[in-house]
Amino acid sequence: MDKIYAAMNLLPPDLKEYLTGKNPEYIEEIRLRCGKNPSFRALNEEKIIQGRVISRHEIATAVEIACGASLQAHLQEIREG
Repeated sequence: MDKIYAAMNLLPPDLKEYLTGKNPEYIEEIRLRCGKNPSFRALNEEKIIQGRVISRHEIATAVEIACGASLQAHLQEIREG
């Protein structure tokens, strides 16, 4: 469960707040795709968050935070998924 909370800390504040109200202990995966609605998997069901589209800037910000502002140092890990 600690991993899901760590992942939630990478999200824009409104999405973090939204997911906090959705029983985060059941969330298995959070999906952010540029130009699309965010979604998450919980209890083997994908749930799409309607009315919210992820921007390129939000993706870049999440990656930058995850990499500790050192994208270059993490490129190989990113390439490997």
